[in-house]
Amino acid sequence: MKFMRTFSCLFAILLFFNLNTTIAQQSTKLQNLHHVDAFLIGTSYNYEYAFGSNFTLSPSFSVIPGVYTYYISGNQNQKWTSALHQSLSLDTRWYTNVNRKVRKGKNVENNSANFVSLLVEYIPEFQNMRYSMYAITPRWGFRSSFTNNFFMEFAIGLPYIMDKRLSNDGNLYEWRSEVGLHLGLKAGVAFGKK
Repeated sequence: MKFMRTFSCLFAILLFFNLNTTIAQQSTKLQNLHHVDAFLIGTSYNYEYAFGSNFTLSPSFSVIPGVYTYYISGNQNQKWTSALHQSLSLDTRWYTNVNRKVRKGKNVENNSANFVSLLVEYIPEFQNMRYSMYAITPRWGFRSSFTNNFFMEFAIGLPYIMDKRLSNDGNLYEWRSEVGLHLGLKAGVAFGKK
């Protein structure tokens, strides 16, 4: 819960205390963006804050539906359930080719460029889901605008996932960790640009 409060405070500060980055934006064209994204099985709200010449910080809130299986104590039959869970994340990005695109006169609207990022994500316990999850994902990706406010984004990475699940007997929580594959494809609409 301490993590949740810290993340919420950071999100609120970045969202409502919009620092002026006019100098950085004039040289690199990175923008502060509010955007709503849709991906295959969910949606998210993000505020991408540009700082420095090639960096952004983007806290986000996502809602993701899912279908899961679980075991009931003393019963070997799997039960199926569905849930609509939330995710809080913080993405730090280094846009690797913004300056080159600006020199060549190419479009960098909506921060359209290649990036390397570190995504930290937290999914708290919610509804009938009896687990919480943390993930740290180094990623590479790119974003491309196709109109003034709309963009597509692709990212690939290797997340290190730690989750806390209720044991099969229903009494104890167990921590597990694993490495997975992150493939992200989403479309977004940007608004409130600065």
